[in-house]
Amino acid sequence: MTQKSERGFYAGGMAEFVTQPSDLTYQYLQRWFTGNSAYGRAMEILGLPCVACEHSVLVRRDGELLVDLSVEEATVYASTVFVYRTQTDVNTVPSVALDWHKCLRPSCWWGTWRLLAVQTSWLAGPYQIVARLQETLTNLPAIDPSSPDQYIQDQLLPVVITIGLVSEYLTQALASEWRGEELTAVQNYISQQIAATDWFFASIAARGQVKNGTLTLRDYLRQYGERADRDFELTLPRWQETPEKIAAEINKQRVVTPTTSPSFTLPALQARQKELVDAVIAAQLLRTQAKKQLLHAFALLRQSLGLTRTQKEERHVKPIASAVSSPMPASGQGLTVFAGQVTGQVFNFGHNDTDIPAGDIIGIFPNASPEFASEFTRCQGLIFQRGGQTSHGAIVAREFGIPALIDPRAVGIPDGSRLQLDAGAGVWRLL
Repeated sequence: MTQKSERGFYAGGMAEFVTQPSDLTYQYLQRWFTGNSAYGRAMEILGLPCVACEHSVLVRRDGELLVDLSVEEATVYASTVFVYRTQTDVNTVPSVALDWHKCLRPSCWWGTWRLLAVQTSWLAGPYQIVARLQETLTNLPAIDPSSPDQYIQDQLLPVVITIGLVSEYLTQALASEWRGEELTAVQNYISQQIAATDWFFASIAARGQVKNGTLTLRDYLRQYGERADRDFELTLPRWQETPEKIAAEINKQRVVTPTTSPSFTLPALQARQKELVDAVIAAQLLRTQAKKQLLHAFALLRQSLGLTRTQKEERHVKPIASAVSSPMPASGQGLTVFAGQVTGQVFNFGHNDTDIPAGDIIGIFPNASPEFASEFTRCQGLIFQRGGQTSHGAIVAREFGIPALIDPRAVGIPDGSRLQLDAGAGVWRLL
C-alpha cells in the first residue's frame, strides 16, 4: 500500500518560473497556481482531470520556489488511481505509483482513463496537439491594460501552463525513444533548431550586434526591452527601464556571438520519431511565444502596481549554493550538455549579482532557465544544478560553444575556488 504521507517537493517544472520570488511575486504565484485559478483552467483546456483545490501547487521554502507534490496530487490525481511516490530529493523528477485503495473506486478508474487517453493522444499526434495550442494562443483576446492581473489569471497564464506541460511531456517522451549517443545527437539537433528562431536566445545573441555597432541599443531595447534580469520577478525593472545598465553589461560581455560549431544532424529516424522531434521543436518555440506575451502582460502589471525603475529592488537573497548546509564536494559527476575542458574560478550566480569578477569564470547556476540568460555568456564554463538538455541554458551553451554540464550536487563550493571542468566526460574537480 502506498503511504498517504506528505509526498515532498520538486524544484523543477513550474517551480522554475521564478526560483526565488520576492514577497510580491510570490503573492501572485500563490493565487494563480491553484486548481480553482489559472492552473485549473489549464487542466480544463487540456481535458485533464482536476479538482478545484484552493491551495497553491507552488510553495516557498527557505526562499526557494518549489512544487508541493501533495497539493499537486490532490489537484490533478485525486480522481485517478495514481499517487506520487514519496520524494526524497527535490531535484529528482517525481514519479507516480498505483494506490490500491483508489483502485476500488469506479470514479478513479474513469479519471485514470481520461488522463491516459489524453496523454496517449499527445503521443499519437504530437504535432496536432501543438497546433491546437498554437490556435488557442493566437485566438486569445487582446489584453486590457487596465486589468492585466485578471487577464494573466483568466486568459494568458492558463495557455502558458498548458503549452509548458505538453512541451515537457513530449520532451520526456524523447528519452524513451533513444539512448546514449543517439539521444545526445537528437537533443543537440533540437537545441540548434530552436536557437535559430528562439526569441529569448536572440535577445542574448543580438548583444554582439550592439557591441560591434550593427544594431543600436535603442533598436535592441525596442525588440527585447520587456525582458528583465529575472524575467518573471515583478520587483525587477525591465531592460528598457535601465538602458545604461544594459549598455554596461554588453560592453563587458565576454562572448558576443554564437559559435561556428558544426551543424548537428539527426540519426536515421522512423516517421513517428521524426514527428515527435518536430513537435518538440514546435512546442518549445510556442512556449517562447507564449512567454513573450506573458512578459508584455507583466510589464503592464508592473505599471498598474506603480513599480518604476527608481524603486529599490525587494529581493535580497543568497545564491542557492551558499544556502545549502551540506559538505563541500571536491569533485562531481554530472550530465554533459556541451563538451569541452576549461579551468577557472567559481562564481555562484544568485539573484542580485553585481560584483561579478573578471577573468575566466566557471558559473554555477541554480537552473538553466532563461532567468539567467544574460549571465550564461559571461562564463567560460557552466554548471547547472538543475535543467534539461533542451532548456534555455543548454541551448545557449551549445550555440555559444561554452562547456557545460548538469550536476545537482554541485553545491557549497565557495566563490573564487579554482575548478577544472571536463564537460565532455561530465566531471569537475577542485584544484
